Amino acid sequence: MSHNHFEIPHASTRSLARIFLIDGDDTSRITLKAILEAGGYDVTCATTTIDAIDHLNESRFELVLCHAPGPDAEIDPAVLSYARFREYEPATAILHTEKCPFESEEDGVTRHEILVEPQNIPDLLEQVANLIGGRALSMLERELQLGGSIG
Repeated sequence: MSHNHFEIPHASTRSLARIFLIDGDDTSRITLKAILEAGGYDVTCATTTIDAIDHLNESRFELVLCHAPGPDAEIDPAVLSYARFREYEPATAILHTEKCPFESEEDGVTRHEILVEPQNIPDLLEQVANLIGGRALSMLERELQLGGSIG
């Protein structure tokens, strides 16, 4: 075997950043989960506040994302406050998806659809990486303050 041989570990053997996505809208949740998983993240989902609290109590996440709820949503955005006070202190963020009105030529009725533009996917993944990286940096800074300086 060559000493220059380098193997990339399979995804199941790597430690992937864990993201918890709280979103009651099926279309939005499935789309965001697929995008985040394609970006290399391990994604767990919840569709209600009760389900979200159960997951937050049972698992650890680097990032908790909550879709901004509509008027009939089963998700209370206060679940992010609950997540922030977990002992593992995940990064948290509210997701806003743009709802664009589309008029049907058949009946003239305005409908609202979620618009996911491909050019926004790299921005979304960059923002997620920045949130996770910022959390890691804060944890490291706290450890250094408690344990003294490196040197």
